[in-house]
Amino acid sequence: SAIALFRALLSQSRAATGLHVDTRTAIQNAVRNRFRSNANLVSVRRSKIAYHAGYHGLDLLDSCVAGDDAATKRIEELIEKTPADVKAPPKPKAPKLSKQEEREARGEPEGLWGPSPLALPPPGKKMVDQRPYLEIKGERRVPQLVVATRLPFLRFKPQPENLSRFIRQKLGQKQRRMNYANVLQQYYFPLAEMEDTWDDVV
Repeated sequence: SAIALFRALLSQSRAATGLHVDTRTAIQNAVRNRFRSNANLVSVRRSKIAYHAGYHGLDLLDSCVAGDDAATKRIEELIEKTPADVKAPPKPKAPKLSKQEEREARGEPEGLWGPSPLALPPPGKKMVDQRPYLEIKGERRVPQLVVATRLPFLRFKPQPENLSRFIRQKLGQKQRRMNYANVLQQYYFPLAEMEDTWDDVV
């Protein structure tokens, strides 16, 4: 409803040709500034006041578009009483900072926000770029494949966190499927059989 009111106010302010161009521009700026300042309102009382003011202004604009001189004069009086900062063009929003820039702005030491263990390794550090080693100490062993939930993969240490997370997700998915199958077999299937038996009796 707030977005619909916002669009209606802007639309009617453009359609109010009985007002001066500067007045219409001031109305549009005031609408944008007020809606931006009230975007995070959580108070019911203040929200009710803001909605009441918005719909009252919309009624005045509707009357102005319809050619009501009294409404036009009332709008001009209200715009004259409106503070200059409210009638000024909205200030552009500051560009959103990245998480790293926010941490730097707060002055957090770099050691507290190092690279995430789930982040992809940089080029040259990936397993496929490092293995097989060109030179090793001792006897070269055959790579071992392990199977987790029917998915074979190459086991190496230390195991990356993203691989551990993937295995946990696959195990959890398999367990949920098994639990669902047990519920079907132990509860819903017997219940369906009893319903069929009851239908035959009836």
